[in-house]
Amino acid sequence: MLFVVSYFVTKDYGWGNDINPISYLLLAALVLKAAYTKPSLSDALLKKNDISYGIYIFHMPIVNYLMYQGVMGVNGLVLAAIATLVVSILSWFYYEKRILALKKSALRKN
Repeated sequence: MLFVVSYFVTKDYGWGNDINPISYLLLAALVLKAAYTKPSLSDALLKKNDISYGIYIFHMPIVNYLMYQGVMGVNGLVLAAIATLVVSILSWFYYEKRILALKKSALRKN
């Protein structure tokens, strides 16, 4: 909550589209706190499905496409988040999970 407040309070002070240093530090602290206090949260939410690589790979092409189409602001943020999650989930179930299953059987045949 503190991160969101800091972002909206300081967004009109010349930072433009960039995250300001105060919000950046608060966001970093929030991520680290979540990682260390709830390490099993992602497993509970995602049931051991790892969509993080898909998010990493697909978020910028989706954001760039939306910006090219002129979809920005809160609408762009929401649409980009939803599209990224959908594409990442599809990528996990249709490609990544199957490919990782091959890794277990193909590595050591001794």
